[in-house]
Amino acid sequence: MTQFTAYFRNADGVKTTSRRFQLADSELAQAWIAAVTSEVTHIAATGAPTTPRKQRQWDIIYYHLNQANRDHLLDEWIHFPAEVMEDFQPFLNSIRLRAHAFELYAAANNQQSQTRASLLRMIQAIDAFEASMDPAGYEAYLRFQHNTVEFSEKHKSDKTHAGDIVLVQPPPQRTAYQMYRANDLTLLDKRLLKPWTGTSSNYSMIVLNNYKRTINLDTMPLCQDNYVLNNTESVATMIDQADMESISKLRIARIEL
Repeated sequence: MTQFTAYFRNADGVKTTSRRFQLADSELAQAWIAAVTSEVTHIAATGAPTTPRKQRQWDIIYYHLNQANRDHLLDEWIHFPAEVMEDFQPFLNSIRLRAHAFELYAAANNQQSQTRASLLRMIQAIDAFEASMDPAGYEAYLRFQHNTVEFSEKHKSDKTHAGDIVLVQPPPQRTAYQMYRANDLTLLDKRLLKPWTGTSSNYSMIVLNNYKRTINLDTMPLCQDNYVLNNTESVATMIDQADMESISKLRIARIEL
């Protein structure tokens, strides 16, 4: 069985730790390892909802939004407070919706810009912030980008376990679970909540905890149909799973066989 090493660094670029993973015995896993050993780019990470982590995640949203503002392609400057708002969710939903619409327009017209890149990063930073905010059911993960991996419909799944690496639905889409957790029903009103119909992705996620879904799926039918298939089956599993969540404070640097 094939093993590989993922290397991590802190925000200052200093190498801090590494972890060994077991590659799954599948064609999808082989395609994935070929993509990620070429290059990986850190996207977002989230973990336990401590006060410093909340502010750090908020600062990341602030940074990417300001990058988009400076590119001057937005129809109106988006103002973002430096400190975490008390009632943050309606505000985050509104700016995420604007970024979502901008991405759909840019993708449809094949437009590339710093604004588009920054708003995509902001969308994922908002998702990461929200994943940390529920003390009973926070998600801990590290997400990164790489070359595109092709797969078939049969590989899609809604199952994840701590230590897994899975391919995930590319942005700007929200999952139905994320939408309900954020009370972001405008996505339904504007018909912007879409199932993952594609069979490719260039985003992966290291799952760092067995989080508890805090929404009653019996009363949320959208979370039970194909909208929930927002990742693939596992392509690899962490071998030493001690203190996995410490990785959520780091950035992934590279993956080597």
